[in-house]
Amino acid sequence: MKKLLLTMLCPLLSGCMQARPVPDGPITAMEYCVDNATRYPTCHFVLRMDEDGRYWLTNGTGCDIENAPSVEVPVVFVEQLKQIVVEERMLAYKAEYASWRHRHVCGGDMWRFTLSFADSDTAVSSSGYMVYPKGNGLSRLEQLCRTTWEQIKG
Repeated sequence: MKKLLLTMLCPLLSGCMQARPVPDGPITAMEYCVDNATRYPTCHFVLRMDEDGRYWLTNGTGCDIENAPSVEVPVVFVEQLKQIVVEERMLAYKAEYASWRHRHVCGGDMWRFTLSFADSDTAVSSSGYMVYPKGNGLSRLEQLCRTTWEQIKG
């Protein structure tokens, strides 16, 4: 009984969120963008799965995403991405992270993260301004994208 009560009160008292189960199906799309009022984003990666099941990573960091280069990435990249999502409980991210303390700050970091899976209603759409979710999910995701990009592009 105590365990049930704690489970029900946890989100109210500590702000923790219950992560949804990760679907068995593959990730079909992901986008992560950080912008700080400069002309182009300081970080912008888009992952898409094409109709043949191949994955393409587009790097729009420092440029317009419509003109950004794309490379094919191996399935192991997507498996690593999914592992980060699980370990960092990224399916529990709130839709929006904001703080009234930062409402008058100009030029702060704005970010957005989206993730979707095949044959599933499970998806994440999260964004924030000057406030990030707990954990290292977004920084690990960014590092994975940057490292993979450098390894493939050389």
